[in-house]
Amino acid sequence: MANSISHLLILLQADSVLLKHDKVYSILAVILVIFFAILFMLWRTDRKASQLEKKIEDLENS
Repeated sequence: MANSISHLLILLQADSVLLKHDKVYSILAVILVIFFAILFMLWRTDRKASQLEKKIEDLENS
């Protein structure tokens, strides 16, 4: 009986460790999505700014 209780406690501890790690991976995934979204927005804004600068130069040269 004591052997089965200790075995059950070991299994419960292993489950709690796995749950903690899943939370860590979930948080990491959310942070990475936010990071790449910010990078994409910066890239897109830079591209649009470059296009506007080129249009301004073309208008000044005409």
